[in-house]
Amino acid sequence: MSKPLQTRPAQEATSGPVFGTRTFGCPYIVRPSAYALVLRDGLLAVARTPKANFLPGGGIEAEETPEAAVVREGIEECGLLLRPLSLLGHAVQISYSETEAVCFEKRCTFFAAEIAGTAPQTEADHTLVWLTPSEAVEALSHPSHAWAVVRFLEQRAAAE
Repeated sequence: MSKPLQTRPAQEATSGPVFGTRTFGCPYIVRPSAYALVLRDGLLAVARTPKANFLPGGGIEAEETPEAAVVREGIEECGLLLRPLSLLGHAVQISYSETEAVCFEKRCTFFAAEIAGTAPQTEADHTLVWLTPSEAVEALSHPSHAWAVVRFLEQRAAAE
């Protein structure tokens, strides 16, 4: 089993590519977020909701590290206890939430992670699906998540 990352305070991911288009007149809420790329038998974990597909992860809560957010969100969304292994990069996703009627600037941190166990899933509207990397790139609702999949695969290929 791999050694987990050392935890550190949440950093605002202002470096890296920016995805999405800002809407004029829409005030933006900056939301630091963290996501995991989890590969099992050549398939990537994707959290499917009735409206979208995302990598496991989400908003970082106050006083929470990005790594801790990945662990919490992995349980909530997928019933997976995740162990972040390595930082893959940062990106910014500009988006509008119809549910919340708010514009977001999601400052995303992406990690390669492994499954350390399972736990009861707490978000009933999320379903864990396993997709090939190419299926995931096509299915993911945020372009920043698709970018992270490509970056993850490139880093894995370079390490081999």
